[in-house]
Amino acid sequence: MAQYKCVAGPGVLGIKKIDQLQDAIGSYGEIITKETVGGWVLDGIYPIQVTKKAGLLSKLVVGLSDDNYDLNMLVFKKD
Repeated sequence: MAQYKCVAGPGVLGIKKIDQLQDAIGSYGEIITKETVGGWVLDGIYPIQVTKKAGLLSKLVVGLSDDNYDLNMLVFKKD
């Protein structure tokens, strides 16, 4: 029976200069290298959105709204 695990990765890679692109992309390589220890294999990377709901009081009094975060879910599989 296969086992799966999910690891959140950044949804946006922020850089200030184009020469930082390889380092930003390398952050995914670091996550994959770390998480494949013990026989895990990367099965896929899927975009997801997480919403942090503002509380009712915050919405009414302060006018805050929900915060949305874009992430990439890295799914690993092991047989």
